Amino acid sequence: MAARKELQGIGLDELRAGLASKGPAPVYLLHGPESLLADEAERMIVEAAVPADHRAFDLDVLYGAETTAREVVDRASSFPLGGERRAVVVREAEKIPDRKGLKSYIEHPAPSTVLVLSTLKADFKEHPFLAAKEHAVLVALRPLRESELPAWITDRVRRAGRSIDPAAVEMLVARMRPSLLEFRQEIEKLLLFAADRPAVTADDVLALVGDTKEFNIFELQKAVAAADEHRAMQILQKLLDGREEAVGMIAALARFYGILWRLQDLRRRNLPPERMAQELGVPPYFLREYAEALRRLPPGRVEEAIDALTEADERLKSTGGTDEEVLTVLVVRLLGLQAGTAA
Repeated sequence: MAARKELQGIGLDELRAGLASKGPAPVYLLHGPESLLADEAERMIVEAAVPADHRAFDLDVLYGAETTAREVVDRASSFPLGGERRAVVVREAEKIPDRKGLKSYIEHPAPSTVLVLSTLKADFKEHPFLAAKEHAVLVALRPLRESELPAWITDRVRRAGRSIDPAAVEMLVARMRPSLLEFRQEIEKLLLFAADRPAVTADDVLALVGDTKEFNIFELQKAVAAADEHRAMQILQKLLDGREEAVGMIAALARFYGILWRLQDLRRRNLPPERMAQELGVPPYFLREYAEALRRLPPGRVEEAIDALTEADERLKSTGGTDEEVLTVLVVRLLGLQAGTAA
């Protein structure tokens, strides 16, 4: 697997801790592809910089295509009207026509202003991003790793004043594609569905997506892991009859075998179970299920299973068969690998 190039800068947890311990810095550069994280970072900084009752006077929100470097500097150089600080937020900063004109301000910012520049992609070979790299706090808005999603989901629910069962978190991560916006939308639906109950449960997730305790993607994973052909095919047919999305089913199974693949490496490193669960981003009691599935697999079969899933995904996308045909062949192949009988 190719290594992903990491974005430069701190993450949201470090940003939160820095704001709590030191207060806001004069200049921030938020950069990276996750716009939802940009919104969260911007909110954190503004809340730390300007009290809510002063924001009508001491908060300016600008958009790069609709402003100039001169206007940004003029607003950032103005004194606060209601309190100790003012904040100037510039979204889509890469679209400022004369953005290089921000270099001098970033190098010598006003002490009573917090300037927040936000961009999907920063070119650190040119100003103002080069100046920001040297003089501002960089906040990296990178996509979350799969192992980080459970903590992110749990925190989103907690900030809404609720809790969520680990099994419900695991179901969400298994079913969803790694889009934070999609996760946020599903969390909002779950909170509404759970009404006034303090905790969101796995049953809530199943009810919301139309699955049952007996027939869902988790039960399919368990049946395949146990090489239970009758049970696996029964669940697969129920899911297909219920119009379960084939691409989503393959993605969920790919996550399952992806965890097994990573678990192999973690076990070679002799890590304790708690650390392995943390690295994988799964609740500790789920680790036992993954470990048991891995134990049943003959050596080398995890990689073969991942290859089978990749081929099935490509077949679906190239109209190489109906959903039922592709998934049936896939599940039969996975069962054979799990049982050690595949060619």
